[in-house]
Amino acid sequence: MVKLVEVIEKMLGTTQKMGKSKKVPNQILEPTDPSEEKDDTISKLRSERSRSPHFVTNDQQKYSNTQSFTKKDAQLMFTECFNKFEHQIEKRFQTVLNSMDNKMSRITEAQSYLHQSLEAMKENMQMMQENFEQLNIKEQEMHTVAAS
Repeated sequence: MVKLVEVIEKMLGTTQKMGKSKKVPNQILEPTDPSEEKDDTISKLRSERSRSPHFVTNDQQKYSNTQSFTKKDAQLMFTECFNKFEHQIEKRFQTVLNSMDNKMSRITEAQSYLHQSLEAMKENMQMMQENFEQLNIKEQEMHTVAAS
């Protein structure tokens, strides 16, 4: 938790000492390689990052002033983000569970149908066996009548 707060503070360029926020220059936080400075894209991204307030949404205007951003604000923001993430995960998990329940009920219905079909097939086989035995008996009777 403290490590995350430190990362957020570094991203925002602030640190907290004795309950007060203090602006820290980006050069201190991000040592740069002289070869990187030649790349214009990296410096543009760094300047864009230093101008934009991180993790701020429309409903979180209380975080828009990075000068007054404190460790407590970071913890609160982390808690809010974590709760939103947890809620989204719970919704997705519930959706997956519902989907699995639906599939399991369809599988159970299919198993029931297959079981009923198997029972009906066994009954038909039993009836065919009985009919075949009756046919054999009648055929034997006809042979005995014809022989006499």
